[in-house]
This record gives sequence, C-alpha cells and structure tokens, in this order.
Amino acid sequence: MRHHSEPHQNLMEFGLHGERNATSAYAKKVDLNMPIAVITAVGFILFLISSSFRPIVLVLTFCGYGAVFSLYLCNWVLSKDDGTPDMREVSVPIREGAEGFLRIQYTAIAQIAVGLALLIFFSYFLRPNSVHASGVEKLGNVMLGLLGAISFGLGAVCSAGAGYISMFVLSLDPRWLIVEL
Repeated sequence: MRHHSEPHQNLMEFGLHGERNATSAYAKKVDLNMPIAVITAVGFILFLISSSFRPIVLVLTFCGYGAVFSLYLCNWVLSKDDGTPDMREVSVPIREGAEGFLRIQYTAIAQIAVGLALLIFFSYFLRPNSVHASGVEKLGNVMLGLLGAISFGLGAVCSAGAGYISMFVLSLDPRWLIVEL
C-alpha cells in the first residue's frame, strides 16, 4: 500500500477536482444503495423461509440497516470541511485528550460492568423453578442467567466500540483513506 503525497492527485483520481480535501472526496463517492438492497433481499428471503426465527431475522435485518445508517453518518461527517490549518493543528491534542479520557472512563466502566454482569447472572437464581416450564423457561435459571450476563457484556462492548469508532471518525486524518494497493 502506498499513500499519495499530493492531495490534489487523490481528488483527481476520484474525479472531484473542486473538493477541499481527500476525505470529503472519498465520502461523497461512497454509494450505500447496494448494501441496503442486499440486506433487504437477504432479510426478506430469510423471513419467508424461517417461521420460528422470524423475530430474530427481523431484528438482524434492522441491525443491518442500522449499520448502513452508521456508515451514512460517517460519510456525512467525513464529507464536511476539516477546517483551517490552525484548527487541524489544535485537533491533535484534543484527540489525544479524548483518547486518554476514554481509556480512563472505559476502565472504570468495565469494572462496574463486570459487577453488574455477575449481579444479572446470580439474580436468575432467585427465580422460582417452574414445574410446567415451556419455551425459554426450559433453559433453566443458570442458562438464562448466563445468557443475560453475556448479552449485557456484549452490549457494553458494542457501546465502547461505538465510542471509539465515533472518536476515530471525528479525528480522522484524510491521508489514511486514499491508498493504492
């Protein structure tokens, strides 16, 4: 991979000569119609095929739409002007400060999240066992507690990832985007 040295050369390759920077040019060239069409088609086919997993298929389809919308918002942010040279120079210490803040904040939150996940897990032991268990209750309290704790942990990890990704997008250096293979 080789980075271009001239931003104007990057812009000409994208066919966007009037853009202010390479990030803006890249963001305006990304087409998200194909991912939306694929998610819709796959979701529709799986929805028709599976009768017992329809709620899961529906949720995963909407998660796919959410991911595409996140890409749209990312491209929208990247298409905006990145400011004057002074603004870009000031953004470096701001980014470093934000990274330090997130590191400290997420360390503290991780400790609390582990405690809450354990609380969720053990709270299922307080549920009475049903003699006539059906559906999800057939799994038992231990499995339900484990699934609840894992789901909580997965949500916490996704939330932390969203924080880091949004910080990365907002402090993105345009030169990282345009590369040759």
